[in-house]
Amino acid sequence: MNIGDLVEYNKEMPHNRSQNRWGYGIVVDFIDSGFPNDFPWPKIYWPRWNRTSQGPPCYFTKVSK
Repeated sequence: MNIGDLVEYNKEMPHNRSQNRWGYGIVVDFIDSGFPNDFPWPKIYWPRWNRTSQGPPCYFTKVSK
């Protein structure tokens, strides 16, 4: 996952099944997760809601190639 990639919430994650209302988002940055030895978390801009969020990379699925 890189800045500029198009993503959506990962439908395979049980707690994300209701997250499809967010639609597609764009990776705009990466932030420190705050956990030792953890990957940086992507910061996602959701145009449908004009909002950003972040979370572990496994929460998101890359849509663009």
